[in-house]
Amino acid sequence: MFDEHIDRVCERYAGALQSWDVVNEPFWPMDGEEGGWRQGPWFAAMGPSYVERAFRRVAAIDKTARLTLNEAQCDNDHEWGRSIRPLLANLVDRLLDAGAPLHAVGLQSHLQPQWPHDYAAFADYVSGFGAKGLEVYVSEFDVNDASLPDDIAERDRAVAALAGEFLAATLRVPAVKMVVNWQLSDRYSWYRSLKPPRFRSNRTPRPLPFDDDMSPTPLRAAMIESFARRRSDAGKP
Repeated sequence: MFDEHIDRVCERYAGALQSWDVVNEPFWPMDGEEGGWRQGPWFAAMGPSYVERAFRRVAAIDKTARLTLNEAQCDNDHEWGRSIRPLLANLVDRLLDAGAPLHAVGLQSHLQPQWPHDYAAFADYVSGFGAKGLEVYVSEFDVNDASLPDDIAERDRAVAALAGEFLAATLRVPAVKMVVNWQLSDRYSWYRSLKPPRFRSNRTPRPLPFDDDMSPTPLRAAMIESFARRRSDAGKP
């Protein structure tokens, strides 16, 4: 079933995509598995070997796409981020040592203002993947505003400020080649599907660069400014 699923999906879209998230969120230490692995059917059936197997299977079908290992939480200094970062780095080393076709690391970056963070240190962590010849993608970018003030204008400014701080540090790393929002409009944010206490039922989340009506939010301006600074620092018009 594992191979059949990969074959069916990859054969359908081979040559049409820039990259594949081949394996998503392999680690979740809170599950209690040795090595911090996330529980799931493929891990239960094959153990850690499912990761390398997936990369080799995709590479055999799609010869042009960048193959990505995607993980969550690494941007924060909460206990989750501190525990997952070394696990991901070690897995990357093992895959590269085995000659697996790994081209990029995706770091989701659902920013959490209520948690501790050190974006300069995070940028150093990201640089480590670049030093191994890998690209890095900010793959699911948004800002959780649940801990921020109720006033919309104040909240939007805080979201934009945190995003600007994150991008200023992260985009200094040449290996970072892509920033992808996890949806564009607040209307479709995944935070809308969460239940209290993760979602505040008395107000609507505003984590993205466009609001419900597709009007730009301050986050959009912060992102544009960050991208322009990256181009300027690289000497591009």
